[in-house]
Amino acid sequence: TENLNAAGGRFADWEVFLERAEDWKRGAMLPQAPQEIIDIKREFEQAMDDDLNTPRALAALDQLVNVGYQWEESLAFRQNKDSSESVRYRSSTTLQALQGNIVTAAETLVKLAEVLGIFMNKPKQVQLTSEQKSTLAEREEARKKKDFKAADRIRIQFEEAGLLIEDTARGPVVR
Repeated sequence: TENLNAAGGRFADWEVFLERAEDWKRGAMLPQAPQEIIDIKREFEQAMDDDLNTPRALAALDQLVNVGYQWEESLAFRQNKDSSESVRYRSSTTLQALQGNIVTAAETLVKLAEVLGIFMNKPKQVQLTSEQKSTLAEREEARKKKDFKAADRIRIQFEEAGLLIEDTARGPVVR
């Protein structure tokens, strides 16, 4: 049972990463795969060549997701710089390249997972009602005012409706 729970958690983490990467596709510059992805892909292939060393292959996929999250953190950090630096970064290709790295990591994850017979779902788009959109806006206002009690109450309302609010550098995302 522990192994199944761990596998389910791993798979859920991968799906969340894929959903978040989907958010970065627009405006992404898709350069040649960065060295980190090339190295992880090579590690995965070596694991498969080593008598289908599945634990090692899965670890490589976990590493791919971790690198993707590191790029996302770097992207968020650069976007949250003070306004003068933020304008400079936004006009540069640095942000687009980081977005491209995240998207490339996600695409590589899907391709390599398929080798193991794991088929990742496409990100789920949640259509919010106008009332839910309004409530989400109220939550953002509460968070800006540091009224975390009210913000948490709204988050719990969404959870009870089967929706998860994820706070990202680009604002809340509902899944």
